[in-house]
Amino acid sequence: NIAERIDKPSKELTDSYASDCSTESVVSAIEHSDCSYAFCILNKEFPDVFYKKQVRLKNQSKQRIDNGNVSFFLNFGSAKARKSIESITIKVKRKHCEQPKDVIIKHSRQYPDKPNQVLITLDLDSVYEVDNFQVYKLDKSLHDDKKLFYLEVEVKFSNKITKKERTHDFRVAGRKSQKVCPSINNVNILKCKKLVAEFVQTKTLELGEKLRIDNTIQTTNGDIAYHWPLENEDEQFKKGEVVGFIADINGKYSLRKLNLQNCTEAILKGVISRSYYLQAQVPTDGRRSETICMMGIVPVQVKGSVSVNDALYASPDFPGFAVSRYYLNICSLQSSAHIGYAFSTHIAEDDKAVGMVEAGVSVLESARQCLLDVQLRTIKSQIDDISIKQKRTKRYTCFYFIVCITLAVLSSVFLYQIFAPGTSFRYFLCKQGRLSGSAFFQYTPLDDANAYPHVNGIEFEFSVLMQKTAHPGYKQLNITGVRYYLNIDRCAHISIIQSRNVHFTNPLTYGPEVFAVDKKCYHAFYYHESIDYWQQFQSVSWETKQNIYCQPPSIWKNFTLSES
Repeated sequence: NIAERIDKPSKELTDSYASDCSTESVVSAIEHSDCSYAFCILNKEFPDVFYKKQVRLKNQSKQRIDNGNVSFFLNFGSAKARKSIESITIKVKRKHCEQPKDVIIKHSRQYPDKPNQVLITLDLDSVYEVDNFQVYKLDKSLHDDKKLFYLEVEVKFSNKITKKERTHDFRVAGRKSQKVCPSINNVNILKCKKLVAEFVQTKTLELGEKLRIDNTIQTTNGDIAYHWPLENEDEQFKKGEVVGFIADINGKYSLRKLNLQNCTEAILKGVISRSYYLQAQVPTDGRRSETICMMGIVPVQVKGSVSVNDALYASPDFPGFAVSRYYLNICSLQSSAHIGYAFSTHIAEDDKAVGMVEAGVSVLESARQCLLDVQLRTIKSQIDDISIKQKRTKRYTCFYFIVCITLAVLSSVFLYQIFAPGTSFRYFLCKQGRLSGSAFFQYTPLDDANAYPHVNGIEFEFSVLMQKTAHPGYKQLNITGVRYYLNIDRCAHISIIQSRNVHFTNPLTYGPEVFAVDKKCYHAFYYHESIDYWQQFQSVSWETKQNIYCQPPSIWKNFTLSES
């Protein structure tokens, strides 16, 4: 039986100190490792709640743990385990929050008569602040589960075995509240189960559980206030100051004095109240808090003159003060800076004079206004998104239109270059496969004696020229050194949509489709299809008319006929 393996002295100590160490915890430790090295924690002096106190150190007011001394036993499975202890490390940890660093607390160790026990004593206040890190700093939330801590005990043995256990959870609270109770020695106490009276006058009335009122409550005060715990307990606020809840970089909200600049960061706005007739969320842990008007008529500190029914806004230059809307221009009128409406008048000598007016203030109205602002910003954002999308659509439409126009123009130019006669592209196609030579001449057409046109040709190999002009039946001229040319103007002006066998030319182009020039560049020849051979142009001659030229120039043109 595992329970019998726990030594008898440990059981006696468990009964003596009402230990947190249960049989199940030891059983779990034994099941996972050697039972002789497992241990449990037996509390000797270890309260469930520790309170803070205010002390003054080095001319500074600080909070410390009030009586943080604790002691507990480490109850091992055997005496052998206690003798082989190499080190014991104790760390302070939060239960529900991650700490930025491990906090190791110093302790003292004693060895009682029981051979398997070690008595640990320590002071929780010894590690209140470690390297500017406040170990027991309380979250300003009123939830107790964020104020729970525990101690983690790690034991290392000489045989490299390490065991860990944790203590019970303990809570750190603010200053202990002092309850006012009547002294039995000085005051007469009347005890009864039921008291019926027509009139009761008292300064303080303490109720245990419920308060039932069948009629109205009459009071001279004018607002309902709630308490907000202060993160810095040395911080001071005055009656009537305009405040709000602003988050820091870690997302924690704190109470700050408002002005026109930081009011947009505040989730809620209010006024410090000292004239409340009802208090809500009163702290029970003794922490300092401020009372903020939640609803009602409350005194508000103002700068400058204020009239009845004036809307009050956070001051642009003085944090904590309100000003009338007439001191602000239209650009400065932010709904997030609105505080309330004046119920009284204050006449000031200048704009910087300080005064106090009664004003209707409501945190619920402030929250409603914040929600309305969020909705308005959302709507504005959606409208801006629609406007941006419309502009983007217009921009894309214009872009696509320009692209389409550009493509249409380019397509038109391309098609024009392809299908129109005499274009640069047609000339480019006609020049494909040519040689470097060229020739041109002037002649007199038989059907128009008044014309004297130019004929421009580019040189080709005979076979390439016949293939290009689709005249495979043409024969070569039986003259040595003759060169063959393509009439490039006629080639460029032939309609591409006509059959290659139908010769259709622009009426402005003259000359044959192909022609030949002799070796000396003196004469030009055209192919006469009716006789199926080449014929010489009678009106073209270098000797008589000098109307034919070649590139490269002919060397024979430098000599006279007698010299040749």
